[in-house]
Amino acid sequence: MPLSKRFEKSVRPSAELGHHRRLLMRASLHAYGLTAGVVLLVLSPLGHGQDGFPLSTYPMFSSRRPEVATLARAVGATSTGEPVPLSPSLVSGSSEPMQAVSTVNRTIRAGKPASERLCQDIAKRVADAKPEAREIRIELVDVHVEGWFAGERAPRRTRRIATCPVPGSSD
Repeated sequence: MPLSKRFEKSVRPSAELGHHRRLLMRASLHAYGLTAGVVLLVLSPLGHGQDGFPLSTYPMFSSRRPEVATLARAVGATSTGEPVPLSPSLVSGSSEPMQAVSTVNRTIRAGKPASERLCQDIAKRVADAKPEAREIRIELVDVHVEGWFAGERAPRRTRRIATCPVPGSSD
């Protein structure tokens, strides 16, 4: 076979080559389009000011926080009114601190009768465990946030929701 004939067979016709180029170009356009779509999707939280995955502005750290926080608590008190800290198990019957906090918050939201029932339940548990406690108080206290972490534990304001005596305590 002459050299020119072999050369003709090894070279693809231009129509077939054009078809492959169009397929390659179409695949590239799809890849670029998909990449651009994913990038826009990732950056979309920035466009509407919402915080979310995968980008976060960490608003819990970057936004202005109030100077005073209101905390719900259950606390014992001595006959002179000094506070007696109560463990989570005395407050809620569970050793989990978050469960105790949740119990007090939920009870305060439920109203005064529910707060008085919780107060009496806590008082029964405290009777043997904390002999120095004479009464139980369910309270909302306002504390200075930065001062709290600097050691200033005295509340700025206290709102007593319920108070009840500890059974068997004598004044």
